[in-house]
Amino acid sequence: SGSGASECDECDPGKHAHAGASSCDSCAGGRYSAAGSRNCSACVGGTYSNAGAASCEACIAGYYSDAASSACSKCDAGSWSNVSASECIACAAGKSSGSGASECDECDPGKHAHAGASSCDSCAGGRYSAAGSRNCSACVGGTYSNAVAASCAACIAGYHSDAESSACSKCDGGTWSDEGASECVACAAGKSSGSGASECDDCEGGKYSDSGAASCDSCAGGTYSSEGSSNCSACAGGTYSNAGAAVCIACTSGTHSDAQSSACSKCDGGTWSDEGASECVACAAGKSSGSGASECAECDPGKHSSGGASSCGACDAGTFSSAGA
Repeated sequence: SGSGASECDECDPGKHAHAGASSCDSCAGGRYSAAGSRNCSACVGGTYSNAGAASCEACIAGYYSDAASSACSKCDAGSWSNVSASECIACAAGKSSGSGASECDECDPGKHAHAGASSCDSCAGGRYSAAGSRNCSACVGGTYSNAVAASCAACIAGYHSDAESSACSKCDGGTWSDEGASECVACAAGKSSGSGASECDDCEGGKYSDSGAASCDSCAGGTYSSEGSSNCSACAGGTYSNAGAAVCIACTSGTHSDAQSSACSKCDGGTWSDEGASECVACAAGKSSGSGASECAECDPGKHSSGGASSCGACDAGTFSSAGA
């Protein structure tokens, strides 16, 4: 009351006075009072007040306060709050928030976050994640991913990958793969492939290969092979072949060959052969032949020969012979 008062006035709400006070004092920020209060009371955590307040106001979502606060503070990035919060709560793993958030947002697919994160980080190439993930998972062998991937894609046929790969690699020549392969398989003997192959091709006739071959080699002269061969076989006697042959060819009449020959040789004079001969046969007595003969000719009358003759000789004086003598 003032001087000469007939009675004391009650303090207004938001003010207080001790006994014998001449005036009421305003409550400080962060405190409040009802009408006629001796003291001001502190606002509880999660509320605040300005000076001279009759009551405390609740902090809005995304803000917080300690007890006796004159203002609410924004939640830091990576945390959130509901209305009337005395503290902010860290975002769970797989979520993030900016400052002053009333909730945390789930990380998009291809991203991840640890607890209390202010933003979600992108998964590196070779890794992936679903929405709301704490960590990124490695792609398994035979798959790959680019950065920020929600899933891993299978390698196409002819390619392969190790685990945690950001790209697939071509299979080397001499190997192949199906779709989704973690490694390439060597071609079997008798087959070959170039790089990036989804299958191996049979060697052509006249060629061959060992396992794991990028190309097939030609058979040497005197040998041959059928399609898909792992080695070449020798031509039999009486036949021959050039390099790269799928079959052997029979020697013509008047020629011959040993096994594994690249050419046939003429029969010598005094011998002969039929087609496909591995050796020449000596002419019988009374016959003769030149080189490369397919048969022996009879000696003319007045001439003669012993076996294996290349020509017939004249009869001696005082002797004679009939044809073929």
